[in-house]
Amino acid sequence: MQDGHEGTLSSGGLRGIVRFEPGDHISVTARAPLLSDHAAALRQTHDLPGNLRFAHGQDGTVLLADTLRDGSLHLEGTFRQILRGFEELGRCAHGAGGAQAPALDAPAVPPRFEGQDAAELRGLLLRRDDGVFELRPALGQEVVPVELRLDAAGARLERCVLRAPEECLDVIALQALRLNAELCEARLALRDSEVLAETRLHPGQLRASWLLRAAQAVAAAFGHARATLCFLAEDNGISALFRDLFLKDERPLGKD
Repeated sequence: MQDGHEGTLSSGGLRGIVRFEPGDHISVTARAPLLSDHAAALRQTHDLPGNLRFAHGQDGTVLLADTLRDGSLHLEGTFRQILRGFEELGRCAHGAGGAQAPALDAPAVPPRFEGQDAAELRGLLLRRDDGVFELRPALGQEVVPVELRLDAAGARLERCVLRAPEECLDVIALQALRLNAELCEARLALRDSEVLAETRLHPGQLRASWLLRAAQAVAAAFGHARATLCFLAEDNGISALFRDLFLKDERPLGKD
């Protein structure tokens, strides 16, 4: 299809606009369901499949997802992931509880790759003493360890950006959502007090090429967010000014 072509995905009361973007990418954008605050949106993001994420931009808070238009069979599974995320958010919006994602935080199991996949991952996929696997993509001259956790639902790749102090969590959460609008194939999310750069892959994407690409996207998200978020966390004066400028008249997020 031509760049600029549009379609729709609908589920759970949410309707996403699918666009074919330059650079062989596909993006999905939907109006966000109502949430209480930015930290809640960032926490909810962690439970969503794929790289589906809350993001804040010129049009307010929206849902975003993106993937590669490479002609492979992953697209059916990827769109199914996005629809499942819409369904989970729809249940949450109607009082049926939060998003119930498959448990991806169980101890990692050894990936079984053969042939070309094994050759591509040799020397790049390492197992730490605690049993967690790591990929180590380069970000310029810096190597950025990215954790890889696998189970029947697929994989989660993540890197902690920082632990957000409670007193400035609102500011950090808003800035993380702003950064989510700028990221590609990865997202920022909140787990407990940890702001994570992360993405999730479904079983159809468990190939060396996808793992390496996803790890690079997580490393890029980490590098894009680290300086700004750490600055807000460490400088009380700047975070207070940010709060006065952008959060003073804050309202619930998403659509009415």
